[in-house]
Amino acid sequence: MSVSSGTSGEKRPGRRISEQRLSIDGSVMLEEPPQSSLEAFTKLFKAVSDPQTIELHQRHLALVKNVLYQNEHGWRLTELPMVNDFLVLLRAKIRAGHVQFGEYLLAAVNLCAQPFVRLKTNEDIANPELLRGLIPTLGELLSCERLDVQVAATEALRHFAMGTCLARAVSSTGKPRNSASNYHPVVDTADDLRLPPRVFSQNMMEESGVVEAIANVFHELFPDESGFDGDEQLQSQQTQTSEGSTSCSSEERLTAMVFPLVDLVYEISGHQRCAEALVVSGTLHNIVFILANVVNAQDELLPLCLLILWNVLELCEEKMKSLLRCSSRRELLVHFRLRNATFFLGNEYAIRTLMRTLELLLVHGYRKQDREMRNEVIMILLLLAKRRRSLDLFYSTGLTACLLTYATAAELPRAGASPADHGHAKPGTPATSGVDTGRHTIPSVVTSTGANITANFQHFATNCDEDLEFKQLLWYLISTICVDHHGNTSELMQFRFLDALLDYATGCSNRRNNNQPASTMYSPPQLAVLQIAALSVLNNVTPNVLEHFYEINGHTTLLTFLESFTSSATAANPDDVLAATWLLILQVTQPVALYQDEMGAFGSVEAAIANFALPPSRHTFATRRNAILACTNMCRLHEANKKRFFRAKGVQHVVRHLDYDLSHAVLEDNIIIGTLEAVRSCIIGHAPSELAFIHADGVQKLLDILEKCPKLLQNQVLSALAEICVNPAAIPSYAAWRSDRHSVSKATANHVLLRIYADEEARDIGASSPDNKGFERHEEPLVAASNMRNSAFRSISDCRSPFIVFNNEPTNTPVGALEDARQSDATTARPSSPAFARLKEALKAGQGFSFSSNPATSARTRSLMDVETHPLMNLKAKIHAVLANVSFAGDIDKLSPQDQLMLEIAKEYPTFQVGEMWQNVHVALHAEGVRPIYPDALYVRRHIEHAYNMSVCTKFAQKEILLRNETTLSDQEAALYHGIMRQNAQEEQAEAFHRANFCQNSTMKLHLDAKRTRLEFMKRQDPTAYALYEAEKRNRIDDPPPDYDEELCPIEQKEHELRGRLSTISLPRESMNK
Repeated sequence: MSVSSGTSGEKRPGRRISEQRLSIDGSVMLEEPPQSSLEAFTKLFKAVSDPQTIELHQRHLALVKNVLYQNEHGWRLTELPMVNDFLVLLRAKIRAGHVQFGEYLLAAVNLCAQPFVRLKTNEDIANPELLRGLIPTLGELLSCERLDVQVAATEALRHFAMGTCLARAVSSTGKPRNSASNYHPVVDTADDLRLPPRVFSQNMMEESGVVEAIANVFHELFPDESGFDGDEQLQSQQTQTSEGSTSCSSEERLTAMVFPLVDLVYEISGHQRCAEALVVSGTLHNIVFILANVVNAQDELLPLCLLILWNVLELCEEKMKSLLRCSSRRELLVHFRLRNATFFLGNEYAIRTLMRTLELLLVHGYRKQDREMRNEVIMILLLLAKRRRSLDLFYSTGLTACLLTYATAAELPRAGASPADHGHAKPGTPATSGVDTGRHTIPSVVTSTGANITANFQHFATNCDEDLEFKQLLWYLISTICVDHHGNTSELMQFRFLDALLDYATGCSNRRNNNQPASTMYSPPQLAVLQIAALSVLNNVTPNVLEHFYEINGHTTLLTFLESFTSSATAANPDDVLAATWLLILQVTQPVALYQDEMGAFGSVEAAIANFALPPSRHTFATRRNAILACTNMCRLHEANKKRFFRAKGVQHVVRHLDYDLSHAVLEDNIIIGTLEAVRSCIIGHAPSELAFIHADGVQKLLDILEKCPKLLQNQVLSALAEICVNPAAIPSYAAWRSDRHSVSKATANHVLLRIYADEEARDIGASSPDNKGFERHEEPLVAASNMRNSAFRSISDCRSPFIVFNNEPTNTPVGALEDARQSDATTARPSSPAFARLKEALKAGQGFSFSSNPATSARTRSLMDVETHPLMNLKAKIHAVLANVSFAGDIDKLSPQDQLMLEIAKEYPTFQVGEMWQNVHVALHAEGVRPIYPDALYVRRHIEHAYNMSVCTKFAQKEILLRNETTLSDQEAALYHGIMRQNAQEEQAEAFHRANFCQNSTMKLHLDAKRTRLEFMKRQDPTAYALYEAEKRNRIDDPPPDYDEELCPIEQKEHELRGRLSTISLPRESMNK
């Protein structure tokens, strides 16, 4: 007998697994506030505790009836502690043999499933202690002696988990009602900051230990399930049923309790903390056991068990993603083992159960609900497949073969089957040969791969939405389990899964196998969705089966599809299809000569150039980027493909798009990375392409990009420059380039490279400093001149003997004491092991490092820090290569002193690196106590001594540059001073000459001359008027004219005139008498 509650005909009416459960029926209608039952509780407890009335059970029964009568509309929140004592009392009476209290215990538990009566708003939130006693008591009643009480307690806990018991009353006006108001369904408002009743209730259940009580009930129902599997357990239960009434009672209990318990577990499985408690308590194992014993696809337990597993797995995955750090190994094991549902269900029994459930639904599931449950099984398997150790179980249990069988059943030809045999038979149609599943015989169809299909194709291979979703989920699951797993990958190749995907990806499903219904049943929109899904799965799977992909001529199929698709472009979303197709070509085009020959022979280089030359737009960025990257893989170290690239005018297209702007990082989806890679892989190494690139100003465009791009691109640009500058024809373009930026106007290429070199020196110093707390990169492209000198001298400023090994030195030690300590410890002290030194550095860094609260921001910050400080991103070697290839061309005298200092360091960069390497070897040997033989020690000493000598020479060369610079500055200052003095002397001489040779005409003199001229003209022209003027002049008394001296300066002249006017003013008589 099955552990389920019955077949589809025995299902309980009105029970659904939907969100309608969360609604409240509003049956409690209170017109007046209920009377307090405190007095009734007091009387009952007093009668039970009084020695005189402790044996009066009939009186106790009457008082119990009175309590239930006064609370017929529900328990009051303030009286829940007394309700808890009331339930404990009734159970104690039943255990004492007074069975007449059983029906009243059942009634009291049923009242717990109704909404509690509030006297105040937020009464449960303000005083949650009212509920802490009742919930554990209901959990204990799950193991009560009476079956009906167990079912009622389960139902009460389910209602409490749904939030029905703590429903908040909301009036029609939106204002909260009191306890005397009508209760309505829960209305969640946007401005309500309280926890929802469902969340609050499930928090209380997790804190009260109800999940552990549920697990105990499951263990009581299935006491020996650990020793049996599947049908063996059922046979043992049937044997126990025939042994007597006790076994029959346990079977009835099993039938009555399984569905309510599973329903209760389903309600709490959507809560994070309760889901973890379900994993820890082992309840999931009982759920899997129940699922394994379901034999009917229409069983009401099947959807509940699947939803429970899905909810718990999804919540545990979210918890794992949000986990940032663990303070101890124990905490790590708790999170990733004890509370991890993926780890708990990653066993062979659970995988076999899910496979059996999937086959059951495929064979017998023909309803829409059955198809949805089948898709839920795939989702559960997808979550389990994210744990890499579960992939072995997929392969060993045969689940991989099962998934591949149904994934390719409708697409690949089937041997000895007509369309009527597999496509149009109704569910349950008998056949002469097939597989007996217990209910009816399903016709068996054998595919071309030898796989046996026991399910009807109408159950999983139609064009309904559920089957379309099933196909996509199945593809994604197969791509997940086949990555980096040899067994699953071999199964994938055996079942010809890539052939089926290529049919959908290239739109050939309507042209291949036209005798199959699956090839013509999908509508154009559905085929477009399947095409994108097939391309996505191929991009994930193909790199692991690259040889198999070429064996089935997948590359020719893709190129043929691209040729026809570009000319027709009839798809619903051609840009997405093109981008995904070129990404797949990029995946399959590895820099291997065999693959490059195959791709080049079919014209893939010309097709890539044609797609890269498309007009730039936001729809074609991904296509152009993937096309040019695929072209770089095809041309890398392949002379024939480089010639095809040159003949297709790829150089001109690359140079035209060789530009960088800050907006490209967002708008063009990093297409500049592919363009720069094309310069290195497709152009450099082919002489005609290099000349065409140089003549098209490609070198100058590379320098333009180098000046304003971030460090990640600078690495690519410097690599391209170092390789192209090997060609002597590129040196004139390099030397003629000048910067167009306003901050560094007319800067040369050497100037920019040396400033980047100084940035790298400063970054290395900041990263190796013991007080470093994170080196920040300057936003400006060139560092300040004040930082240049420091960064230039740090690498060679301490030019002491490299053969003396020192211990860790304190930072606050004076210089003299430090030198003494070095001399005293040079012969006796032994340095610590490099391993311990690295451990100390790691511990010190871990103490001061903390992640950001935002995981996305912290991950991005860590990635940027890795790019800036990673050893492989050191640009100094590439800068040296560029300068060496151009033979340090350019007018060195035109460089600034800071650039000249840095140039001296850059010239000897390889020597310093070799010396540092041998210095590390010497230190490691000394730390480990290894004494090399004399020739080896002499060889190491010679290399270190050579590097040391070069560092000393470089230091002296830099000193000469500084002295020459100081001399030049002194000469310039002296020349400037002499020029200023010479200019002052010349100005004095010019002023004296001006005064001696310039005769200044007086204004007064000119005025008098003009007046005299007018009078003479009047005398000749009008003598009468002149006579009248003379008569008036004789009768008028005028002030004497001022004396005018031309030798006086204008200020003195004005002062003299003023004094002359003041002398004509007569004083008053009173002042004269005084």
